[in-house]
Amino acid sequence: GGSIFVPSGGTILCFVFGFLRGIAGAWSDFLIGMTVIEFSRLQVQFLPSLSNSPGGNNNNSNSKRSDYVSYEHVVSVNTAQSSTAKNVGSFLASIGAYFFFFARNNRELGEKVANTLILGTAGIFFLASLASLKYQCHVGKLIA
Repeated sequence: GGSIFVPSGGTILCFVFGFLRGIAGAWSDFLIGMTVIEFSRLQVQFLPSLSNSPGGNNNNSNSKRSDYVSYEHVVSVNTAQSSTAKNVGSFLASIGAYFFFFARNNRELGEKVANTLILGTAGIFFLASLASLKYQCHVGKLIA
């Protein structure tokens, strides 16, 4: 969103905004990863563990080993679901942008409309980051 404030010939400032955008994107991916790990830790507490499976410490002859899950399995499934949701969201956003710009023949945008779209998109990412931080704080309180 900050690129709309770059004056003509502001190449260095454009690189600075690009670098900051990269850091912001990496930060949101880091928070998603941390949330997946914490959610998986909470989730695995409510699932049968491998230590209670046949062949584990507690032999229960009514169950099969495949009925039990490990922490690694839960993290793997949650990571895959998180990545899939992120990719589906990006795909839907791309389709929406396609219909906005090309299907409606809106190829020429005024400066005001372009700036509003850029700032609106930045605002959505900002609100998503705030929601992620709030959720991370909530999970931290649950674990503590």
